[in-house]
Amino acid sequence: MKNFLIYCLFITLSIIVNSCEEGFKDESTTITSFSLVLKEVTAVPSLTTDTTPNYTFSSNIAGTSTYGGSCSSSTTNVIQGNNTITLDSLSDGTYSDCTITVDTANSWLINSLTMTSFTIDSTAETLLEVTAVTTPTNDTTPNYTFSTNEAGTLTYGGSCSSSTTSAISGNNTITLDSLSDGTYSDCTITFTNSSANSITMSISSFVIDTTAPTVTQVTAVTTPTNDNTPNYTFSTNEAGTITYGGSCSSGTTSATSGNNTTITLVSLSDGTYSNCTITVTDSLGHASSALSVSTFVVDTTPPYVSSFTISPTALKAGDTATVRLVFSEAVASFSSDDDITHPSGTLPAMTSSNNITWTGTFTPTTNTQDNGNIITLANSYTDTAGNTGPAAATSNYEVDTRPPSVSFFTISPTALKAGGNATVTLVFSEAVAFFSAADITVANGTLGTMTSSNNITWTGTFTPTADTEERAIRFP
Repeated sequence: MKNFLIYCLFITLSIIVNSCEEGFKDESTTITSFSLVLKEVTAVPSLTTDTTPNYTFSSNIAGTSTYGGSCSSSTTNVIQGNNTITLDSLSDGTYSDCTITVDTANSWLINSLTMTSFTIDSTAETLLEVTAVTTPTNDTTPNYTFSTNEAGTLTYGGSCSSSTTSAISGNNTITLDSLSDGTYSDCTITFTNSSANSITMSISSFVIDTTAPTVTQVTAVTTPTNDNTPNYTFSTNEAGTITYGGSCSSGTTSATSGNNTTITLVSLSDGTYSNCTITVTDSLGHASSALSVSTFVVDTTPPYVSSFTISPTALKAGDTATVRLVFSEAVASFSSDDDITHPSGTLPAMTSSNNITWTGTFTPTTNTQDNGNIITLANSYTDTAGNTGPAAATSNYEVDTRPPSVSFFTISPTALKAGGNATVTLVFSEAVAFFSAADITVANGTLGTMTSSNNITWTGTFTPTADTEERAIRFP
């Protein structure tokens, strides 16, 4: 109301001045010195992402506004007091020439206000990975390169940090603070520009490795083995290249991390292998300690029978014989009960102190007569490496445990007179030994020496005793 009264008074005084040109000249001069005052109340932020920012100024007189420089607004009405306008859309850039001009009615009073300089930055921040950390790496303070489209500050997240806290527009290379061995998959970089706009980027996962692989034996080569390209299994805690030492090698040259690696050794000759080693070198050049392959023996040569005997070879009732079997090397899967056939007698399990020389006792079957016998060894046994041995047999042995019998026993003639003789004939079922006329008891006469050409048929001469008459004579 006060302003309105002043304005009305100003008009009244103006009329008076116009009516009284001379008398009120000095007074008119005083009145026209009244001014339009414009003041900045709230400037546009010096750096903003808002392309249509607000601006507040004050005017002590109402009027109409116009705009100059690079700024404009659809708001043209100015009230007495504070006025907030919204600037028309602006491009990114710095604005230092923007003005507001207020014109009162009939352009009686005009004044201009220069807006405080401000910068609009509405461009989205970009943060891009340029060069990731080499993985794996044995550098505990590795470099990392990224790019951003403007300058700003850096902060770090996850397991990574760096002493570099500012970035320029373009490529930026930072050095990460010292890291322990391990996998890093949670590292982040946050870029904040001068408008306080932030963007966060994840650093590609990487591995720090300053430690050599550890190699452990899992499955040794079977020993002895008849496989001259045997398998061997080991494990390593990280992937790498395999190298071989000593007498062993393999076509397998790479190992995987955390898994068992089975290799097939290159063809080996028969022999003992005690100097074979395996080394794993990771991609960073760290070599493990040489793993010593447990000593093993390759044996592809079948065993053979050095000797196979039975003694004695002629067996009668009450006799036993020693069976002796000697192999060229220690054998396995051998059992005399299963692998040996022994006719005309029994052979309990043969025994050995070294699995090379085996002995047993053969007992002939009673009441048996067989002149053609051999003990045979089947090829169902192997050596300790699994090589099958050949069959074998002893020389012939005879079994005669059956007692001989008398097939024919006669005297002829059977009637004898003084001066007469008789022929005694004794026929056995088989040849006999240790037989003589003394084995025959005679009565009423004498029996001369019994002779034989084949130890089966024996003959002798019986001479009766003189002056004897006996109607029955028996030869026991």
